[in-house]
Amino acid sequence: SHPQAKALLAPPFVAEPGSSRPAMAEPPPEPTWFMVKYGEDESAPFNSDCWAVVLHDHIKKTCGHANAPEEFDLLQEDGSRVNLRAVDKESATGVITPKGSYILAKIVVDPDSGAESVEQMWTPPEGYEPPAAGKAPAKGKK
Repeated sequence: SHPQAKALLAPPFVAEPGSSRPAMAEPPPEPTWFMVKYGEDESAPFNSDCWAVVLHDHIKKTCGHANAPEEFDLLQEDGSRVNLRAVDKESATGVITPKGSYILAKIVVDPDSGAESVEQMWTPPEGYEPPAAGKAPAKGKK
């Protein structure tokens, strides 16, 4: 291996004054990963730092529903929809909470009425209790 090749691959080392640690030019980016629960008590990590439409399709494929014709969405722990497809070609970071946990859901459209219903695609483990909404601290209050 050529010594100059290693130098080209290694990031430049800049020490903080009085320290042997490298200086950080800027703070590290906020995490953009989150978890999706699906199937029989399964879960998988995903990165929300991409177009929402791409994330939607990647989640469908990863969770074993790549060929399903139905639209899928994510549910928050309280059961409310994220509406990922509505975000389309914008970053999903605007609707996904970093390090959050979501449940995969299939959107079923009634052929007669056109009404949408949500079918959860995750079977929780026995004895699972969802986080109680009342136990979360109120934001903005002391």
